[in-house]
Amino acid sequence: MLSEEGWQQARAIGQAFQALNIPVGQVFSSEYCRAWQTADLAFGRYEKVPGLNFAPAEEYTPAQVEQMRNGIMPLLTAVPARGTNTVIVGHDDVFEAATGIYPEPQGVAFVLKPNGQGGFDVIADINVNEWVNLSR
Repeated sequence: MLSEEGWQQARAIGQAFQALNIPVGQVFSSEYCRAWQTADLAFGRYEKVPGLNFAPAEEYTPAQVEQMRNGIMPLLTAVPARGTNTVIVGHDDVFEAATGIYPEPQGVAFVLKPNGQGGFDVIADINVNEWVNLSR
């Protein structure tokens, strides 16, 4: 479950998207409650995607890392509908499996640009608290 601070941060992200007029298309979330709660509070809608779930283990096997990578890559590489942005609310280990980047601190957002050829470029990362400053 999200903490009260998590609820506030999720709402602030959604408010920043609105204030900045960032067009949101599809919103995907893992099936775990903190992710879908965040998506719901920030964007008011989401689609749960099992491929965004992390493997329940402390140490991942190469097969588990590959499974997590395979679950998220189709979403990271899909070009959004024209004039929109796709939002993915997921987990650190899954993102790291696909990108090699461990997202810290919790709540950091990465802006990716799919290249239309099965890959993507990392454009920016935005700390959860920076959303408020960006929307002012």
